Amino acid sequence: MIKKVLTIAILMIVSLSLTAQSRNNDTTKNVKKLPLIYRATAEYGQSVMYGNRFVTSPYHIIRTGVNLELPIRYGMGIQVGLKYSFVFGNKEKKYAHNGKAKYSYNGHMLDIPIHATYTLPIFWGLKIFAFAGTNLNIGLSQNETIKFTQKKVEGITNPLPYPTSGTYSVYPDIYNRFNIQLGAGGGLQWKQFRLKGGYDWGMNDLYKNSAKSVKMKGWYAGFEYEF
Repeated sequence: MIKKVLTIAILMIVSLSLTAQSRNNDTTKNVKKLPLIYRATAEYGQSVMYGNRFVTSPYHIIRTGVNLELPIRYGMGIQVGLKYSFVFGNKEKKYAHNGKAKYSYNGHMLDIPIHATYTLPIFWGLKIFAFAGTNLNIGLSQNETIKFTQKKVEGITNPLPYPTSGTYSVYPDIYNRFNIQLGAGGGLQWKQFRLKGGYDWGMNDLYKNSAKSVKMKGWYAGFEYEF
């Protein structure tokens, strides 16, 4: 399934590139040449996995990749990206009878954003821009390490289903790999340099257990360089 999604993303990027080349090769005088814009991006963000009957899981995200934007007209455009993320975090969960579990986790993800964009020149060569659309977040791998310490309490005969200490992979048995998000953001551009920020809201349930409903949301900020 992941191979199919990556294939579709690559085909979309190639399609945009071919469309831009076709526009550049158009010799009609009334058609303005609009080349495809390539940008390298580096980002940092924080997201949380949250939900009903679920201990909130914070994530730190370090992300890098490329964005390709096809200008249309009147400052509008279409942007597609392919980004790699390294994620990590930890949390603590307390149980009745003084039991406590510590969770630490790290993993690797891919993001494929598809955004509508708007860019507005202002003054001194500065531009402001905004974007909004969807993002497909794909979990490649993620390991979770559990350290559980149980304190014995006299008179307790019905212990809870405590977790077992160890390291586990969360895919595909615990979490869904695919996280469909809606997002928006914006920033400031000067020459080839861009500062940006945004927020993504997860739309689908990520937890495999039907007894819980879990989604992910979070912010990010970053830097882009336009080639």
